[in-house]
Amino acid sequence: MTIEQAYELIENRDYQVGLKRKFAPRYSLFHVNRVGEVVNVVRFKKLPTEEEQLTAIKENRGCMQLSGNPGMYESAAELRERIEKSLWLFEKMKVKTD
Repeated sequence: MTIEQAYELIENRDYQVGLKRKFAPRYSLFHVNRVGEVVNVVRFKKLPTEEEQLTAIKENRGCMQLSGNPGMYESAAELRERIEKSLWLFEKMKVKTD
């Protein structure tokens, strides 16, 4: 998925403007792989619990999990910048080889 597509999901732009968007999910967890690609966006109506966060990251092993909500990023470029600034975390992660 492109960063632009992820931004559209985080911003709930797939919902119609008005009441439908007002009641759309307010929280997102998105997963980024080692090369900076967004792998998945999981959306929640309520703040995700620790258990929900753990479940989401387990489904996307080898990725880092970041959060977002509508209005948090002003543009897809700002989201891209946030992802690029976070990629250093992969240098600190151990690669598990089974």
